[in-house]
Amino acid sequence: MSLRRRTLKSVHDFAEVFSKKFSENGQIPAKYGSYLISTASFVGTQMSSSKGRDKICSLIQYLAQFYFECHNHSSIPEVRELIKQKKISSYRIAVNIESSMSSGRKIFRFLKFMDEIAEVSKVAKLKKKLSRKILMIIGHLASAVYFFLDNTVWFASVGFFKDFFTDPMISYLKYRKDLFSFVRLITNLCLSIIRRKNTISFATNFHRVMC
Repeated sequence: MSLRRRTLKSVHDFAEVFSKKFSENGQIPAKYGSYLISTASFVGTQMSSSKGRDKICSLIQYLAQFYFECHNHSSIPEVRELIKQKKISSYRIAVNIESSMSSGRKIFRFLKFMDEIAEVSKVAKLKKKLSRKILMIIGHLASAVYFFLDNTVWFASVGFFKDFFTDPMISYLKYRKDLFSFVRLITNLCLSIIRRKNTISFATNFHRVMC
């Protein structure tokens, strides 16, 4: 509770100082301006590539999804009743944001499976342990299949090949897509654990040598 109060107090103080300085000088204080510039520079760098834009859009999408899912699974009867009556405007906005971001991100993943296939050949040439190379190859192959199925589901959703892509077929493809997404997440987790273990081992050996 004390941490929350300190946080709220600091935000309140920041707002008061910012408002006072701006009203006195008619401009943003230097330290806040520097922070805004550095933040804008970071966001601009991320937005300069399709991969960076996809990450930022995914962050917005999942935050919106987290918000309305919390409402959907709320244990407060009043909240559930307000959702049924469509009286929570922020809930509807979050749903719309999640839906639009999910649709918009499709273009960033268009033909991305080709990049993952190219990465497999690059990994095969790396001088790394066999176990790590196998994990990396499995991860890229799983990503390639995931993006291919994601593109296929998108094509089906916009109306291509209506006779072939029936509703059961689309459901099956979505299930397979999520399955390969899970596989790539597991391989990435394993690789992260290996990298962290190697980093700790290197730091320990370095400390022994220096001491």
